Amino acid sequence: LANRLLIYQFQSLENKSIPTNITKTLTYTTANAYYINLLAYYNNRIRNQPNFIIDEKNSRAQIANLFAIRGLLPYFTSRDLQYKLFIFNLTDLYKSNIFINSD
Repeated sequence: LANRLLIYQFQSLENKSIPTNITKTLTYTTANAYYINLLAYYNNRIRNQPNFIIDEKNSRAQIANLFAIRGLLPYFTSRDLQYKLFIFNLTDLYKSNIFINSD
């Protein structure tokens, strides 16, 4: 693959003009790089989407959750696979879900 994964969350942000800071030519070589960008997606959403935070209590909870996930990430990922080839497994490989451009 010559470009990044097309993930709904990233595409949704771009459609709402929220920066993802992920270039379209990025190819993930490790799982950690993907996880870190996925967490950065939520950071950008909190900063740039005005209606993402409901109230002060909600904002504290969301920021605390992000902080906890960042701290606990090493416990939920396998160190053996941390820097090995990244494989993204699609769960619904139906013909209508696969898009291929003419190039």
